[in-house]
Amino acid sequence: AKFGKNTAGKYEYVDVKGGDSKKRFIVETNLPGEFEIARPTTRYLSLLAHLPRVFVGTPEDLKRLVRIMCFEIRRSMKRAEIHVPPWRRNGYMQAKWFGHYK
Repeated sequence: AKFGKNTAGKYEYVDVKGGDSKKRFIVETNLPGEFEIARPTTRYLSLLAHLPRVFVGTPEDLKRLVRIMCFEIRRSMKRAEIHVPPWRRNGYMQAKWFGHYK
């Protein structure tokens, strides 16, 4: 299956729908681990250190956070003169949590 131009892969997280509120929450048990990169800048390491180890939030919150972190990945890797691999780009990262699933 595909999500945009990204192939769906196997990825696990907890997706919770609140009782009466019908509000949806995503629980990611190792959020900083999803954003580790080679030769990060000091700025990037600082941002990574501020991420909660266990993320519990709405899909909108996670989408925003992923977009920001992918921008910072690009900035950090550009500074280190490293090519940004496809699996560290926003579309691919978003597909982990928001792609089609069974």
